[in-house]
Amino acid sequence: MKEATYNADSLDLLEYPANCRKRPGMFIGGTSIEGLHHLLWEIFDNAIDEALNGACNKIVVTNEGDGWISVQDNGRGIPIDKNKKTGKSGLELVFCELHAGGKFHNDEEGAAHSTSCGLHGVGSAVVNALSEFTQVNVWRNKKIYQQTYSRGVKECDVHEVEKPCHESAYTPETGTYVRFKPDNQIFKHVKLELEYARVLRRAREVAFLVPGLTVEIRGWKGEGESDVSFKYDNGLTDMIIHSLGTAERLTTDCAVKISLKDLGCEAEVAFAFETGYDEHLVTYVNTIPTHEGGVHREAFLSALLNVIITIGEQEKLLAGFEGKIKKSDVLEGLHGAVAVCLRQPEFEGQTKGKLGNPEIRQPLEEELTKSLTAMFKKRHDDVVKIATKIIEAVKARDAARKAKDLVRKKGGELSLCKGKLADCESRKPEECEIFIVEGESACGTAKMGRNRKFQAILPFRGKVINAEKHLVNKIMDNKEIQSLISALGVTPTQKGHVPDADDLKYHKIFLMNDADNDGAHICCLILTFFYKYMKTLIERGHVYVTRPPLFRIRKKNESLYLKNEEELERYRQTHDMSGAEIMRFKGLGEMNPNQLAETVLDPKTRDVCQVTIEDAVEAARAIEYLMGNDMEGRKNFLFNELNLADEMI
Repeated sequence: MKEATYNADSLDLLEYPANCRKRPGMFIGGTSIEGLHHLLWEIFDNAIDEALNGACNKIVVTNEGDGWISVQDNGRGIPIDKNKKTGKSGLELVFCELHAGGKFHNDEEGAAHSTSCGLHGVGSAVVNALSEFTQVNVWRNKKIYQQTYSRGVKECDVHEVEKPCHESAYTPETGTYVRFKPDNQIFKHVKLELEYARVLRRAREVAFLVPGLTVEIRGWKGEGESDVSFKYDNGLTDMIIHSLGTAERLTTDCAVKISLKDLGCEAEVAFAFETGYDEHLVTYVNTIPTHEGGVHREAFLSALLNVIITIGEQEKLLAGFEGKIKKSDVLEGLHGAVAVCLRQPEFEGQTKGKLGNPEIRQPLEEELTKSLTAMFKKRHDDVVKIATKIIEAVKARDAARKAKDLVRKKGGELSLCKGKLADCESRKPEECEIFIVEGESACGTAKMGRNRKFQAILPFRGKVINAEKHLVNKIMDNKEIQSLISALGVTPTQKGHVPDADDLKYHKIFLMNDADNDGAHICCLILTFFYKYMKTLIERGHVYVTRPPLFRIRKKNESLYLKNEEELERYRQTHDMSGAEIMRFKGLGEMNPNQLAETVLDPKTRDVCQVTIEDAVEAARAIEYLMGNDMEGRKNFLFNELNLADEMI
C-alpha cells in the first residue's frame, strides 16, 4: 500500500460558501429536521433583534410553498450602502461573509444593537450557503432594494426594484424581507417542509418574550393549520397563564425584574405552582430558548429554594425536614420562565443551547434572592403552600427510593411477589409476557391456560389505588403497586421516566380485566399508574390491553366469540339463531382454560391492543379530567368534548 503524502499541500483552506456546505453540522447542529428548522430560527432571530432594540413591532413568517419560507420585519432594514473596508454593500456582507454584522460591538455607546440573539455573525450567511436560492428585499430611503443568491453565491449586485420579489411580502416604510429555499443537496434525508407546530410554538414564545410585538405565521394549509397572529402585553406573566392552562393553581402569579447594569444584564422571572408534579421551567437569553439551561436557570432555582427554606424555617413550616431538601424538590408543579438580556452572552456552541457567563451567576442569584424575599414576605399563603409541596416532594423521593429497593431485593427475601407471581420459565425479556389479572378466580384459570415457557401471571385484588388522586408516598405503599414494581424489575418515578427501562423483565405487559364496566374502570386505574409513573414503558410499546369477549355463541359444535352487545345484535340480524346457544361471560373466571387461552392468551388467536401515547399533552389532560378530583371538569369533558350526551340519546 502506497504511503500517503502529508505536507503543506495536503491542507485545504475552504472559502465561503464551501466552508459551510462541507460541514453544515458545525453551524446548525446537523442536517436532520432540527437543522432544517434551525435555518428559519437564524433569520427569525435577526428580525427579533430589531424588535429587542425597539425598531420593529411586527414580524411575519410565511410558508410560501414548494419549500420556500420567508421572514419579514418592519425594522430598520439591512444597510445597503457600501462598507468602507470591503467595498461591498452591507447586505452582501451579511449574507455572503461569515463573521460579518453589526452586533460585535454592542457593548459600545451608540451601537446598532444593544442586545441581540445572534452574536457570531454567521446566521444569515449560513442560511444562504445551505439554501438552493435566497432572495432579500430591503425597504430604506422610501425605496425597495433587492439581491438574490444561489447556494451562497450572489447572482447580482444590490439594485432598486419596483416591487418585492414575492407577493407574500407586505410594504412597510422600512424593513427586511428574506425568502429562502433549503437545499435538497444538503438536507438529503428529510422532507423540505417546516412543521407548523414548531413554528407556531416559537412564534407564540417570541410574542410572550417581547411584549407588544405582533408575530404572525401564514401559509400552512394542513388539517388544523391556519394563519395566526400573536401579541401579548404582559410578557412572561401571560406565558405562565398559558403554561398553566387548565391545571389547578396552587399559588398566585409571581413576577420580579432585576437589573445588573454593571454587567450589562437585565433579568425577568415569572412563575406559579400547580397542584400537579410535572416541571415546566423554560429559560431564555435575548429571546433564544436555552433548552440545556445555564447560569440563569441555576441562579433562579437556588434563589427560590433558599428563600423558601429561609422563610419556611423561620416560620416553622419545614420542621423535621431541615437538610433534606434538594433543588429538584422545588421543580415539582413549577411553571416558570427566566428571561435574561445580555450584551455579551456566552453560549456553548453555535446552536446556543446553554448559557455560560459565570460572572453573572452569583450577582444574579443575590439580586433574585432579595427580590423574592421582599415579595414572599407579603405573600405568606403562597410560602405555606410551596413549603408544603416541597415536603411532599421530599416524601416522594423517599418513596421512590423504597420502590427502587423493592426492585433490588434478591431471592425470596421479603419478596412481595412470593406466593402471588406465577413466573415463566424463560429468562429472555424480549420473549417474556406478564398478564396483570383481575381477581383470584380468573388468575387460577389464566395459570392453567397460559404457556408456562414465556407467560407469567400476576393477580391484582380489587380496584387499584387511583394514582391521579393520591400522593406518591401513599401510592408506593399500596401492596398491589409494590407487587407490580417488584415483578417488573424497574423503578417508577414521579415524572414517568423509568431510568432502568432496559432492565424490564417482561417486554410485553398485558392488562387483563373483565369485559364489563368494573373491568374497564380497573384497567383505567392501572393505566393511570403506568402513565404517571412508568410512562417510558408505554412510549417504548411494552403495554397492552386484552379485549376478552362478553358473549360466546355455540352452534353445531362451533363457537364464536363476540366482544359486546353491538356485535351480538349485528350477528342476530344477519344469522339464523335457531339452535344457537348464547352464553354471557360475567367475568374472566367463568371461562375455562381453553377458552381463555384462545381469546386472551394465545398470540395466534388473542384479541389485544397496544397502548400508545400519540399526544402526551392531550393524554395527560384526559387522565386529569377522567381520574382527578375535578368533578365539574370531568362532567364538561365527558359531555362537551366526548359528546357523551349524544351517545346516550
